[in-house]
Amino acid sequence: MTRISLADLKGSMKSLVMVAIFLSLADTVFGRNIVEENIFENGKTDRLEDFARIYGAVRWFMPSDEAMEVDWNAFTLHAVDKVMKCHNNVDFHNLLADLYGGFVPMFEISGKRRSDILEEYFSANHHDLLPVWWQHAGAGLSILSNQYASKRVNRDYNTKSLNRLAVYGYMPFRTNSDTLAIIVRLKYLASEHETLPEFNLIFDTYDPNDPMDFLTQLIQGGQKSFPACPEWSEVTYKTVLVENSSDNLFWGIYSDGQGEIVMESIRIRDNEGNDLAFVDFRNAGNKDNSFYKLNETTYQYQWQDDGLHSNIRNLLFEESPGHKEYCSMKLKSGGYVHFPMQLWADLEHTYPATSGYLPIAGEDLDKLKKDKRIAGIADIIVAWNVMKYFSPYLNEQKADWDRALEKALDSVVSGKTSGMDALRKMMSEVNDAHVTYLNFQEQYERFFPAWIEVTDGKAVVSDPYSEKLSKGDILLSMNGRNSKDIVRDFSSLRSGSFQSKRQDIGFYAFNSPDSTVVCRIMRKGKIQGLTLRTLPASDYYEKTARTYMDRISAHPSGYIRDSILYFNAGISDLDEAETILGARRPGTPVIVDMRFYPSFLIRYIMPYLWPGCNGYVEETPSSIPEVSFLDIRSGKSPEASRKIPDKTYIDVVFLISHLNMSNQEEFLDYVKYNGMACLIGEPTAGICGNINVAPLPGGVFMVFTGERYYSIAGRKGDYFIRGVQPDILVRSTVTDMTEGRDDCLEAAIEYLEGGK
Repeated sequence: MTRISLADLKGSMKSLVMVAIFLSLADTVFGRNIVEENIFENGKTDRLEDFARIYGAVRWFMPSDEAMEVDWNAFTLHAVDKVMKCHNNVDFHNLLADLYGGFVPMFEISGKRRSDILEEYFSANHHDLLPVWWQHAGAGLSILSNQYASKRVNRDYNTKSLNRLAVYGYMPFRTNSDTLAIIVRLKYLASEHETLPEFNLIFDTYDPNDPMDFLTQLIQGGQKSFPACPEWSEVTYKTVLVENSSDNLFWGIYSDGQGEIVMESIRIRDNEGNDLAFVDFRNAGNKDNSFYKLNETTYQYQWQDDGLHSNIRNLLFEESPGHKEYCSMKLKSGGYVHFPMQLWADLEHTYPATSGYLPIAGEDLDKLKKDKRIAGIADIIVAWNVMKYFSPYLNEQKADWDRALEKALDSVVSGKTSGMDALRKMMSEVNDAHVTYLNFQEQYERFFPAWIEVTDGKAVVSDPYSEKLSKGDILLSMNGRNSKDIVRDFSSLRSGSFQSKRQDIGFYAFNSPDSTVVCRIMRKGKIQGLTLRTLPASDYYEKTARTYMDRISAHPSGYIRDSILYFNAGISDLDEAETILGARRPGTPVIVDMRFYPSFLIRYIMPYLWPGCNGYVEETPSSIPEVSFLDIRSGKSPEASRKIPDKTYIDVVFLISHLNMSNQEEFLDYVKYNGMACLIGEPTAGICGNINVAPLPGGVFMVFTGERYYSIAGRKGDYFIRGVQPDILVRSTVTDMTEGRDDCLEAAIEYLEGGK
């Protein structure tokens, strides 16, 4: 067996790169002449598809030290621009060698299925060296992905993740104060030989019309930075709240650099100096602590023995054998590309060493980001690879993901659609209701003057904003387009099950650039034409927000017919929950309404509905996709751990709808399959699991589900697409809207009264 010394490895890189470039220059290396054409003039995308596949495998599975210095989003923009300018496949293969040669050792393009260079490298005896390869628990992609980790085995001895989210949550309280002061007592434990970095805080009220606003601000830099201190110190942060704000204050603290944040307490005061909430992390289990219930029911916090803080170290995979040594990928543009999936290293470096990554000048990068076609293609390439390797549900879709890439790239290259719409259409194929795009502003100018509900397969006016419209009008067409086509086309740009899209359809589908629209409506069985003035986006958003709040406020908690307790989980706070539900007489039937508002309050009321039940019995069985060199091994559904009780009559009813998703589905599944409640209404949205966030090259942050969530109740299966099904199905109808009926509530009353 050939023995290769460390000096041989260090000196061999130049010749290896020259061999790769020579091979790529040979126009008959693949046994045929390469066609001289610019494929992009004909709308073809072979080279972009080749680049996309190479990019993903190299970025997440090629472990050289030089690759750790790559700004991957900048690299993608730069590379897409260069690929688009290639005139033929020879130019393209030369470009690949040039792009990757600086940080991918032994990168090679040839006509052979296997690489002689890499075969020789891996057959040698690499004495005194350690193998290095990537392992992923999901993908550590941004500050909001601290649950998902990546590391190089035998190389990343200290976990390093810039901008790590340390701890986040929400305070369940309501205040009339316009200014809040947040006082945090903490210190920073720096890693050895590291300078003390800054930490950042952000606080924001929950906006029901934009539930991702908190995450958007966190990413966009709407936070306050403080210098870290190795001693205990107290910092104060002030924020101004909007009038009539929600009763949930989101907050987040994350670190920029290495080390750990150690928190002792956090206090929130109004502008008169009154304490609204106080968390003593040294006594997190005290029931008087504002965070007691949150800690107990959400598993966000894993307290250390000293009770001081949440650990922000990334969890890493154990070392495992069976990884592939190198990748050989067939190219649409002809031939094969080869690159290592494992390297050898000493304490100083991975070998063979390369020349290193050349960063892209800032002004050039800004220019590329402003080019919507280049930025759109780059976004598609990164998003496609993220989902290919890290989506826990991609296999269930049975989607042709390669074809999805081809269609998305072709639509942008040919100018058929914008990069953002092509991205959204591609992502819709994974049917992930968590998919959103932070800091992406819909460029809608004007809207149809009504809140539209899609029910019974019809677009129905539920709240008119024009005197020419009436509640219950069925919108048949707008500007000559059938309303069913409008709904279909909008749905094709939104990921998730149809029930998860319904509210977005009502909000955004019926938009127009024109100040007036010509429409056809059906009113009481008669068709008529109308010309309506559209609403500017700002007026429309204001009206829908008011409508939204009016809807949930029109259903106050209280007794129905003096015998049934009605509790609106969307507008009640903890104090009201304790007052109303805490005083509930034993055996009094109760209806908990979750249809109007995606409440985060719901788990807090468990002790009031079921005395002695302070939270879930079991932690949620879940599976972060375990990825190792192009092989996705998804988790298996756990076996059912308990028998589902016979639910002939239960005195607790939950009213549910398409608005219920994610953590609420976990909760509803638990109470349903443990016989604790009867669910009445419509199926839930059909997605559950912690989110992951991928920063895309064009500046958009893509949110997706990074973890498969199984039933916390122990039943087989997950929530994907299906959601949680009601025990009694009651769908809203056009007649309900026209006559002001609430068939869902009536069904709950009938069920409870019949149970007596």
